[in-house]
Amino acid sequence: MVIHYDNWKAVFLEQRCQGTLEVWLESFTMMRGPKLYKLRAEPYEFADITLNSYYDWEFRNVHLVCAAMRP
Repeated sequence: MVIHYDNWKAVFLEQRCQGTLEVWLESFTMMRGPKLYKLRAEPYEFADITLNSYYDWEFRNVHLVCAAMRP
């Protein structure tokens, strides 16, 4: 489950299993903190997998999640 705010995306629940029918059998996994993606800079959302500095970048930009959650 995600929140979109401008060109940002915050992921709070994710489907961790990949494949065919297993995707429908397994439930979403709730994370303690959201994963942030800047969609214009990284549209395929592989930064948390391929970059070593992703979590440092996410920590510096976590204030955007608070802005996105305001009504």
